[in-house]
Amino acid sequence: MSIKTRRGNSRRGVGPLEAVVITCCGMLDYLLIQSLFNTAGILVPEWMQYFNAGSATVAWVGASITGSTFLFSPFGSLLVKQFGLRPMLVSSGVLCSLSIVLSALATRLYIVIICWTVSGFCIAVHIAPVASYVLTRFGRHRALANGIVALGAATGSLIYPIIINQLLEHYDWRGCLVIIGGIALNLAPLTMVNRNWSTRGRSRAIVAAEDGVLLEALKTNEINPERDAKTRKEKEIRMEYSRWVIFKESLQLTLFKKPFMITMLLHTSVSYMAVSIIVIHMVAGFKELMNLESDEARMTVTAFGVGNIIGRVLISLLAHHKSIDTFTVYIFGNLFVGLIALAPVCRGFVAAMCLSGFVGFSLASFGCLLQVVLVEVFGERLVLMAYSYAILTGGFGYIAGGPIAGSIYDHWLDYSYSFYLSSALAVGGTLIIFPNWFNHLRRLYKGQNSSGELSPETKDWIASQITLT
Repeated sequence: MSIKTRRGNSRRGVGPLEAVVITCCGMLDYLLIQSLFNTAGILVPEWMQYFNAGSATVAWVGASITGSTFLFSPFGSLLVKQFGLRPMLVSSGVLCSLSIVLSALATRLYIVIICWTVSGFCIAVHIAPVASYVLTRFGRHRALANGIVALGAATGSLIYPIIINQLLEHYDWRGCLVIIGGIALNLAPLTMVNRNWSTRGRSRAIVAAEDGVLLEALKTNEINPERDAKTRKEKEIRMEYSRWVIFKESLQLTLFKKPFMITMLLHTSVSYMAVSIIVIHMVAGFKELMNLESDEARMTVTAFGVGNIIGRVLISLLAHHKSIDTFTVYIFGNLFVGLIALAPVCRGFVAAMCLSGFVGFSLASFGCLLQVVLVEVFGERLVLMAYSYAILTGGFGYIAGGPIAGSIYDHWLDYSYSFYLSSALAVGGTLIIFPNWFNHLRRLYKGQNSSGELSPETKDWIASQITLT
């Protein structure tokens, strides 16, 4: 029996219209996801007043959605590999919207936390598979495509605070959550453009073929059920063993045998810890260290978002250039995040805006090139679980970064040490992957990427030579 593949399922050769649809839908998907993260932070004062709870207690709402997104990412990727990309993305989008709407009916804070934890799990089903799908659909242009998709997160962080503030002027926090939940329902139709990406369909095809062979054998009396009872028992044991092997293969635990993977996991954990400190403590820290008013300190978030948007566009275009290595751009972008250590010596509103904008610009490389680096390092076959494990370890770092920096401030009553720690983590996390970078450059000069495969540029050159001949 020969199995023919559909012509449209090829990962390469994406047409212009399909490329625009995939990138735009991915960008809007990330915009909606980022909007939920921002909603949790903006509604903290409303929840504190309504539930009569402290800031540390209410902060668990934001921690629940962020932490569950990061920690459940590998499990969400396994669901996608088992049941298919499109069904899981659509169903998780509907469930995410429903959980946000149900949180508007909560009369206790723990119900809000439970609902937002469920929404974080649904986002975990989206975040790694959508990025991996975009990366595998594009070859030489994957850096630009991924940059456009990642631009949605930066855009969401910029426009959604404005939208939520307007909603709170006309509704209370319950009405705001109902509207935000309705907007989040768009996650379902946006992901319908993604083709199925599953191992379950192939398993069914193999089972159908085996059933056909078994039926022919029964018709010709080649199989006697009573005589072969022992054989069937052995086959059942082998089948159960095969299912366990398939499950282990889906986990792709061989990634942890690669030193490259271990260093990348350490890098994402340390880097996400630095990002957490910057994002959580930037407003309060800049207000105290630079003698800013409350309104001026909040404006630094806008400068951070604008810098991040500009950075994602320019860095994606820079990494897209065929003569510039993506991994190199990623390395230097992360190193410049260490300039957050200048916060204690800067004074004035203008200096605060410039520093926050530059840090947002530098962090753009971490936001839009991490996936591209992983697919260049590990190849398309392993990128889904590699990115999922990177997000998992990054989640531990993100959850730990803010409280650690807050504890440092509570002890010394000075935000300088918190920003020094963030700078050291950003630079140290980048130095961890310096050996990976050198190894990548060595392979690049040999015409291969870090996974040992031919680079997209080399493949395009070989294809052009074959066409010419």
